[in-house]
Amino acid sequence: MSGRDWQSGYASHADFYADVYGQHVRENRKVGALGVTLIESHQTRGDWSDAPTPELVTAWLPSPGTGYSIDLGAGRFGGVYRPGNAVVVAPHIRTSIQMEDRHVCRILAVPYGSLMQAINTECVRLPDDGDFGRVHAGLIDDRRFCALLDELWRESREGNGFGSLFTDAAVLQLVAHLLRLKGAYKNVPRRGLSPWQARRAAEIIESALADDLPLIKLADTVGLSPNHFCTAFSRSFGEPPHRYRLRRRVEHAQSMLINPKLPITEIALACGFNSSAHFATTFRKHVGVSPSAWRRERLS
Repeated sequence: MSGRDWQSGYASHADFYADVYGQHVRENRKVGALGVTLIESHQTRGDWSDAPTPELVTAWLPSPGTGYSIDLGAGRFGGVYRPGNAVVVAPHIRTSIQMEDRHVCRILAVPYGSLMQAINTECVRLPDDGDFGRVHAGLIDDRRFCALLDELWRESREGNGFGSLFTDAAVLQLVAHLLRLKGAYKNVPRRGLSPWQARRAAEIIESALADDLPLIKLADTVGLSPNHFCTAFSRSFGEPPHRYRLRRRVEHAQSMLINPKLPITEIALACGFNSSAHFATTFRKHVGVSPSAWRRERLS
């Protein structure tokens, strides 16, 4: 998403900000039993993209009027920030954020594991991967949600004895809002991969046809959760990632079979099949004939 090659090794959003944007941070406070971190950063125009961290991150600007172009893993959107707006980033998502003016950014980062322990019951369950669907595809335009963020910020700054208790309660209310918004968006079709994501995913698959390529690793290269990636990939390519990858292995094998000097066993291993028998079974399923029969037809 961003031109920066962030790694996935940050344990928290606070660690990432301290490492990369530390000179811009004016406040960095941890409050409440949930391990909530509140960050205020005074930022210039330009690239403010984030590395993936294991936290659910909400960001908002205390003053309006700043132009933006953002991708939080569900497609790029842009415009001018208005009062009552915020963005929510799912855990383990690499963002792309371009800001057009100087601005102050406030951030609420919550360890997602702590949230799941606090909220998950038989009646209420958070998404396992922290993906709230279309909530991540644009600004949240909900004044109650943003008013709660502002109140949480003020209370935590006061330093009174009830600040931590209020923070935890407010975070639970914010998550309830997210679940409500997720439900409101449930019938909205999700987009496929953005052009750069589709191109990157295809390149990674092509470069690793003979290797083991875990879905979580493939999804991480384009900054998406595995579930979101599978849905978006299927919309873009017309088939799920594993089926696309298998088809590309077979097509690559066909290009190699045209060379009569290459043994079929060698081709099978070069295309990621663990044996010539596995290769033959898969090839026949996709093409309708065995690899040797297909070769004879082409070379006769």
